[in-house]
Amino acid sequence: MTAALRKLTTMQRPLVFLSHVPHAAITEGFLPAAHKRGLSVVLITDHAQEHRRLLAASDIKPVFQSKS
Repeated sequence: MTAALRKLTTMQRPLVFLSHVPHAAITEGFLPAAHKRGLSVVLITDHAQEHRRLLAASDIKPVFQSKS
């Protein structure tokens, strides 16, 4: 895969995580790694408040969107 194609692919497709409860592998591993690489991330969870609380202490500034 060429660098241009790889860049186009990562720009168009976010990294998607499905997480029931916060887990260190997600909050301390995958999310910070994706953030450092400039990847877009979608986190799907039914415990959004707990994820928000944990991410508030990190250098990741997420944009939250919830369904009403």
